[in-house]
Amino acid sequence: MEPNEKFMSEMERVQKVYGVRVTNKKEKYWLWRSIDVVLRILSLGKKKTFLTEFTTTLFETIYFPVDWTPENADALDIVTLHHELVHVSRIRELGDGEAIHGMFWFTVAYLFLPLPIGFAWFRYKWEREGYLKGAQIAKSLGYNIDLEVLVDALSGPSYIWAWPFKKGIRKWFAEHLK
Repeated sequence: MEPNEKFMSEMERVQKVYGVRVTNKKEKYWLWRSIDVVLRILSLGKKKTFLTEFTTTLFETIYFPVDWTPENADALDIVTLHHELVHVSRIRELGDGEAIHGMFWFTVAYLFLPLPIGFAWFRYKWEREGYLKGAQIAKSLGYNIDLEVLVDALSGPSYIWAWPFKKGIRKWFAEHLK
């Protein structure tokens, strides 16, 4: 099966089983562009790829980068899809099964608790869970996992310096990716 066929098959399965929608950031572009501007400011100009490289979940919809389409998807997009499903599950859990309720609590905790920058425990924890799931899927597809990419993402501007303890991040992934 070709990489795009694998993705299309998995996307259809995920939509059916999990009831999520998959699209790109051209939908609700005004919202994504506004978030992009805020992230550029908060990251002191270091996070420049929110629209073009980052996938984001809102309620039960997974938004891939602005130029992404299912037709140009590849096998690594399966990894991203499963990372984002972790967030959908968490949002539903926080809303007692209802994403409409859970999104509020997810957003507050993700953005502000206990601190928005440097000690964003929930952002760190939930992205870490997403990256773990993605890494497990990537390994099953035959990809090698570079721990330093995961460490840098969670401790740097990609997630607005969610967690400063690189050694602890590295150790956690090393233990969980055995």
